[in-house]
Amino acid sequence: MLGRELHLPLDRLRPTAVQNTLTPVKASVTQRQKQMKQWFDMKQWFDKKKSQKKSLVRIPDIIVADWVRARRPHRENKMASIWSSPQQV
Repeated sequence: MLGRELHLPLDRLRPTAVQNTLTPVKASVTQRQKQMKQWFDMKQWFDKKKSQKKSLVRIPDIIVADWVRARRPHRENKMASIWSSPQQV
């Protein structure tokens, strides 16, 4: 069995002329990829805008003569209010 090659009918098949059956499929895949890229890009843009709006620090809109209460980080006891007494700006 050494040195012996097995020849099957499949070995003798030759490739036929290149068929353009993949051209419409390739075009539809490319178009769908562009659509998905646009969708993801828009989603990322909206998410970025949304996260910029929703920042953790809010700028207060306090003007002179407003009454405000400040949040106290430490209180005397558990029952004391977190907020200070009203004060005028």
